[in-house]
Amino acid sequence: MYIFYLIYFGILGSVMGSGVITLIDRVKRKESLFTRSHCVSCGHILNPQYLVPILSYLLVKGRCHYCNSKIPQSIIEYEMQFSLIGVIVYMGAMICINMF
Repeated sequence: MYIFYLIYFGILGSVMGSGVITLIDRVKRKESLFTRSHCVSCGHILNPQYLVPILSYLLVKGRCHYCNSKIPQSIIEYEMQFSLIGVIVYMGAMICINMF
């Protein structure tokens, strides 16, 4: 069960990280926060299979599926960092619960 929660919080962290990255990027570009995700280069709206954090980046090999423009590697790095933060938060919570 412990492994399940580690994976769950890792995925949750990467999803939250993806959202934060998107939010920051849209604020910088002065875009609406409520539009669907799209390629920055060609503007094509992304299908759901291209919205899965980390896996979709690996699936398309770091390039837009539609226009083949390069997706910044920093995106996957931030998603992985947020995933790690999710796991660390879970482990810290488990340590605190077991202490009391």
